[in-house]
Amino acid sequence: MANVKCKLKEDGFYEWCNGMNTKLHGEANAKVKGLVQVNLFNFKTTKESCLGVVYKRDVNDKGLMLNLCPWCGEKILNKSKVKDKKE
Repeated sequence: MANVKCKLKEDGFYEWCNGMNTKLHGEANAKVKGLVQVNLFNFKTTKESCLGVVYKRDVNDKGLMLNLCPWCGEKILNKSKVKDKKE
């Protein structure tokens, strides 16, 4: 069945919409241009989860973290994995 919207699953990973699924490359450390998934590994719990998606303009670009899916408009930054810096 076709995914209309991106959604965060209980395991910490996303089920991507069709547009994102066709354009997403492997991992963030890969030397590729385009969209890459950024995963976090928690050494205390030994669990991995998805933080979000980075857009790279070229292979050497560090990338720009997206907070919305460009195809379905759903929020894709996993806020539960990002801590606020309060001063």
